Amino acid sequence: MGRCAALAMGRCAALGLLLLALHFCAAQGKNPVVRPHDDEVSQESTKLVLKIADARQNPNGCKLPLTWFACTSPACSFECGYARGLHKRGHEIATHTVTHAGLRWFERDGIEEEIGGARDDIVKCGIPAEDVVGFRTPYLADKPEVRETLYEDGFRFDSTIGVAGGADKLWPATMEDGVPFDCGHSSNDCDSSESHPGMWQIPLYVAKSGNLMDYCTVEGDGSAKPGCSAYKKLMETFDEAYNGNRAPVSIGVHKPYLQKKQFHKDLGEFFDYALGHQDVWFVTHSQLLDWMEAPVPASQMKEFMARYVCP
Repeated sequence: MGRCAALAMGRCAALGLLLLALHFCAAQGKNPVVRPHDDEVSQESTKLVLKIADARQNPNGCKLPLTWFACTSPACSFECGYARGLHKRGHEIATHTVTHAGLRWFERDGIEEEIGGARDDIVKCGIPAEDVVGFRTPYLADKPEVRETLYEDGFRFDSTIGVAGGADKLWPATMEDGVPFDCGHSSNDCDSSESHPGMWQIPLYVAKSGNLMDYCTVEGDGSAKPGCSAYKKLMETFDEAYNGNRAPVSIGVHKPYLQKKQFHKDLGEFFDYALGHQDVWFVTHSQLLDWMEAPVPASQMKEFMARYVCP
């Protein structure tokens, strides 16, 4: 069991907080897990996301921060000015390869080029290297060599493994004893001999809609599931966590999802619903890990969050 897994099942839950880790990947196309294209940080994607995030506030009065997983080739519509501006405002910029490549089919040299190249590109935009610490594999198509590369390159976390949701779902955990999740749940590729001491895995949780991201859509083509309300399914997912062990709720979306007016509306209304509950905070992935490594009670969360830029 990785570090903080036991803590999360006991002390962390007793602190009475529910942290919602919000992440964004702008993509389109077809894939069994996500809608792939070249994930972007651009004028259009920024406008879509901030229309929701900037209209709402955490309990400390700050707008909602999130983690952006960005690929960085010209085809990805990665714009340095927007990435730099988001980082300056308190958002997290994480890596998602250079070319939005499924790394499961790459040899080690190619994996290193995709991961290291994306981080180098982000740093060249003026974002400090010490702030670029997270990664997600495109299509969630991972394998042990991906995590090995991340570990050797000093990344703090990977967020690629899909796991079951529920009232007693597992918390993020470190990987000194391997990947502490069922890698078969979402067709991830893990090896029992893996060991990445101190590096975190922040899983994607299956929501009540059956999706890891882009709720109430059909996996593979992104079309809307008939009769499925994203607002209601996210509300049910939230309630289960809030009334359960209060493990984090992970909210992940892509640009084409937010371009659909009903989904955009549903997501905003869900944020309002979640923020209407006591001791609920929207945080980046790194902020979540900061809290897990040094948790504070709900009464001290405003002081805890004061260390970060207020978006």
